[in-house]
Amino acid sequence: MTNNFETNYYEILEVAPNAPPHEIHRAYQRAKSTYSADNPALYSMFSAEEAREILRIIEEAYMVLGNPTLRRAYDEALARGGPLPESIASIVNAPNPSEIVNTHKSLPDFEAPDTSEANSAPSPSTTSKIPEPGVGRTSLSTYQIDEEFENEIRNATEFDGTLLQRIRLYKNVSIDQLSEATKIGRHYLMAVETNDYKSLPAAVFVRGFVVQIARILGLDDQKVASSYMKLFRSGGGK
Repeated sequence: MTNNFETNYYEILEVAPNAPPHEIHRAYQRAKSTYSADNPALYSMFSAEEAREILRIIEEAYMVLGNPTLRRAYDEALARGGPLPESIASIVNAPNPSEIVNTHKSLPDFEAPDTSEANSAPSPSTTSKIPEPGVGRTSLSTYQIDEEFENEIRNATEFDGTLLQRIRLYKNVSIDQLSEATKIGRHYLMAVETNDYKSLPAAVFVRGFVVQIARILGLDDQKVASSYMKLFRSGGGK
């Protein structure tokens, strides 16, 4: 993997470029927890290879931003648009970046856990109280069913951000509710909905975002993610 700023480390850890060291560390711990190998939900969103790549990118980001000297060199390279200094490039191009700095543990081996019971369990939407006639429910809201729009959703073959936003508004889910439920920053949710692909992080993260959004909205997550990621890649996403 080579990084010429197609993957911004600050965006990966969801911190501001002027974030102090303690915020960098907290963001790193949060990201590792979210994408931990111990999290069974990870395997319903990503393949084992994608999960390994996500943790690799998180480790890589912290290796640089958590080291004052490397961070300063990274910031200087970022300001001038590259290239990366050799000290950082050696981490980016290493088979396992965590092995470069011996104060970090190696990334875990990914073996997908047995999710047969989890996969057979009904989703939150199906365990909710049976709605009244003409009323739909998500895990976050109730809404008045519009059969014409429901047919449009069922027949849709392309799910871009505009359609996802229309569905969210139709189902009475606010952007703040969605952010709280998915732990995705509002700025990323807004970038998804406006098809602002260049403001979104690496593709493996975006796929996870879209899967989570689709599930909250009661959509076919794989169909939505497949469609959105095609648009993401063709639109210049990272």
